[in-house]
Amino acid sequence: MSGRRHVTTVRFDADLWERLCATADRLGVHRAELVRDATREHVARLDQTDRLTRLEQRVGVIARTILRLSGRPQGR
Repeated sequence: MSGRRHVTTVRFDADLWERLCATADRLGVHRAELVRDATREHVARLDQTDRLTRLEQRVGVIARTILRLSGRPQGR
């Protein structure tokens, strides 16, 4: 990650903001740090889910090809 930062505004409803503040206080971190870390983890999880979905699709294509080449009927 580069040292450059992008500053933005994020709006939270009152309940979520209170929960975020309480969590940051409990962990002893700044609220901005908690938001950055949570966002980074969420984006990483989404990337991983996308990679797994693409892998599952590729495995499906390979499985169908194997079934077709083996002469077995393909179930749906």
